Amino acid sequence: MKRKQKHPVRLIESPPTAMASATLAHPPFWHHVDELHSSGVYPRGTFAFLAGSFGFLVVLLFTLPFYGVALLLITLVEAVRGLPLTYAQTLTEPTFFVPLIGTALMAAGMLSFGISSSAVTAFSFDEARQQLTFTQTRRLGKTIERQVPFSDILWISAYVLSSYGRSGHFQIGFVGPKGKFLKCHLGRDFPVAEMEFHIAWLKGLIGERMSDICWLDT
Repeated sequence: MKRKQKHPVRLIESPPTAMASATLAHPPFWHHVDELHSSGVYPRGTFAFLAGSFGFLVVLLFTLPFYGVALLLITLVEAVRGLPLTYAQTLTEPTFFVPLIGTALMAAGMLSFGISSSAVTAFSFDEARQQLTFTQTRRLGKTIERQVPFSDILWISAYVLSSYGRSGHFQIGFVGPKGKFLKCHLGRDFPVAEMEFHIAWLKGLIGERMSDICWLDT
């Protein structure tokens, strides 16, 4: 009895891995646009608005008891001296509410301004010009564009949360106008494989000033 002839096992080529893709040549120009910020949605600004609103309510609730105690003392003094009670008129006078509302609004504005921060909406690394260019939205909605020569870059760090472990962001420190030290975030939610691809290229441009991925909360 003849045995059935077994067909040779076919070798199926596996798709290229992240390590293999990292060996591809990096283009000399890397341009990135933050789609969320460029679409007009500013989560940091929204967070600052919410923080300001919360601060307004906290200050309002904190100062109301003091105003109530002051009004009560005035009413007691008037009652002891037999004077006409003016608490009803006081509650309807603007001079009673204006300082209260004004104080709460000032505190909310200070908190909102302090929390709001600038955001990079787009950036590009140009190997030919040896320059980083990025667009940044600053407080009160102002937009500026900066050009940073590679020689002025002090460091670039890459961060990934270990608890998340799938994407991260870059942070850069550089010498700004008048020799002032500045830093900012570049991008958000870069896949780890893509970060390693860019890191290898940037190390060839600025050397050890480009660090490896730092895994946070480990």
